[in-house]
Amino acid sequence: MESWFFDVLLLFFVEVIEANLQKGNSFDELVTNLQAIWSQSPLRFWLAHYSFYLVIAYAVFGDHMNGFMLSIVLFKIADIAFKLRLFSDLRVGGSASTQLGIPNLAITPTVRYAGSVIYSAIFAIALTN
Repeated sequence: MESWFFDVLLLFFVEVIEANLQKGNSFDELVTNLQAIWSQSPLRFWLAHYSFYLVIAYAVFGDHMNGFMLSIVLFKIADIAFKLRLFSDLRVGGSASTQLGIPNLAITPTVRYAGSVIYSAIFAIALTN
């Protein structure tokens, strides 16, 4: 088998682990769980983004920097920045959905793991281009 296949599988499994560590059954629960990780230790929050570091390592050391890899890196940076901005905007005791004016949608397993599949597919394209 091609070596890129195992690299994609590694990213997929890291994404699944990350999704399980950061999970919530609704948007508010997800934000509350992530905010609890942040309040325990900001370092733990930063270290909980395993796939971000894996993608950076492949982009820098694996000589795979192309548009697809750059898009994954930018999405990962935007994801972390959105979470941090959300934490700073939330008032104590309020719900994220109420303060943002969005419905508190349920997060099904399909939605939770969709990122794992999407990132892995883009990663496969980035490694083979």
